[in-house]
Amino acid sequence: MKLKLNHSKTIKTALFIAFLSLSYSSFALNSIEVDFSTYSNAVKKNVYGNSNGVDTHKTFEITIPFYSSTLNELNLRTDYSSVYCPGATMINVNSNNSTYSNNTNTSLHKWYKIQNLPVGTHYYTVKSLCNGSEISGSRQLIRVIILKEATPTLNLTLGAKCKKDKKGKYNGYIGLTIHGSYTNASKLYLQTTPNTNNCNQNGLVKLTNLANSTSPNNTIANNSFYSCNTNTTYTVKLFYKSTSLSGNTIVHQITSGNYGWTDYTFTKTFKTCMNKLLLPMQLSKPALVGDSPVHFNNPVKDDLKLVIQSDNTLDYEIEIYDFSGQRVKNARINQAQNKSAHTVDVQDLKQGIYIVAIKNGESVVRKKMVKE
Repeated sequence: MKLKLNHSKTIKTALFIAFLSLSYSSFALNSIEVDFSTYSNAVKKNVYGNSNGVDTHKTFEITIPFYSSTLNELNLRTDYSSVYCPGATMINVNSNNSTYSNNTNTSLHKWYKIQNLPVGTHYYTVKSLCNGSEISGSRQLIRVIILKEATPTLNLTLGAKCKKDKKGKYNGYIGLTIHGSYTNASKLYLQTTPNTNNCNQNGLVKLTNLANSTSPNNTIANNSFYSCNTNTTYTVKLFYKSTSLSGNTIVHQITSGNYGWTDYTFTKTFKTCMNKLLLPMQLSKPALVGDSPVHFNNPVKDDLKLVIQSDNTLDYEIEIYDFSGQRVKNARINQAQNKSAHTVDVQDLKQGIYIVAIKNGESVVRKKMVKE
């Protein structure tokens, strides 16, 4: 009877050991994972396949931003616990022990750090050690594939225009506009500086939002994305923005001249986008310019013809402005004689209405000019 009892215990012990062995082996399978540091530039991970430790690979496919050439850091990790290893578990990669193998904090021994992995495919043999000995079934063949996001292509034109109020008058604000096309631009943003309290834009503006679409490939009509009335120089730059696999935000400025992008600048002065207070005018031929002794023909085609009617010999400065307040032409008449004729070449001006300012010392008279 005692012999039978001992035999039963032996069988139970053997079964228990076998169970532990199976559990150990089961835990060993696919126990290698990857982690990413807080400053990692990894933005996507895809894991597939299993390794038998001999001739099949577990694959980690990791994507980095299009402007990067390397994954800055990857941490391989073994997931064994003290339940299966009474001592310290140590990761071993290509016959090298953990990056932290000499650290007294044994909880760090399960990580192996790999830095600056270039785009391409990399192979590793990964084992887990328990008290210096390889854990049975822990060996895995790892394949790490580093990929880049699709490179964007930009064909965009930026500009500035004067904004108007509900009555159709200029209100002193400039509006920055953009139109054109783009591909692979889902993570690109515009940033305009300065970003003052007078302006209606804050932070980064997502490029695809200007096309009212989430598609990474699209076109933008003449869309206004920023307005301001501050007299200063405005600069528009392009940024990449994404979230890394560690949860942190990646922000990177796109260098002007790359991917079809060019930084844009526009300078607004106190005259820009302001309405002029004009004196009443008579569009006659010729027209006398207010109290000025200067006549000029109106409308004009190629030349603005000025005739001086004064007994005094005077100097005159002639300035021509478009209706946004930008000076488009200027000329000077020195020691003008009575009945002398002068011309200002305006053939390169577009058709429309302009303001002619006649300056004589402190005296300034402004009149409309119609360009045919």
